[in-house]
Amino acid sequence: SSTLYQLMSMFHVNEAFRAKFLSGGIGYGDAKKTLAETVNAYLAPYRAKYAELIANPSAIDAALAEGAKKARATAAETLKKVKSTLGLI
Repeated sequence: SSTLYQLMSMFHVNEAFRAKFLSGGIGYGDAKKTLAETVNAYLAPYRAKYAELIANPSAIDAALAEGAKKARATAAETLKKVKSTLGLI
């Protein structure tokens, strides 16, 4: 199976289009163009979210700080349990 066909399968390219490609009804160039359009459409929401995050670095810093706070609390509790189990406290 061709790499192009495998990529079509991964990105759920229209089944009728894929069948035409496999039967030779669509050329390699047209198949690549359709695959590129499908991949671009698939990635569009991720690109939009990335642009939103990059435009607001303070939101990223706030989310990281909140995550660090939660992680410290969880780690402290876990460490307390470990020390207790080992008889260190």
